[in-house]
Amino acid sequence: MMDPELQPEPQNEVHDLLEDTSGVVYVEYIIVLTLVTMLGAVSIFSVGMPFYQTFRFTQLLVALPFP
Repeated sequence: MMDPELQPEPQNEVHDLLEDTSGVVYVEYIIVLTLVTMLGAVSIFSVGMPFYQTFRFTQLLVALPFP
């Protein structure tokens, strides 16, 4: 005869997964971190492009063949 402690529990895995909320906070943090990172990348790109264009124009002026 089997020991009662070793008997398998009823199959409520789906119910347990639906009730489990232990990882929800991490998912929210990952979403917020992704949004902040994307916002930072877009803002760096939008600020950096005018600086790059100004640099290229200045480089062109410095490299002109006449004084």
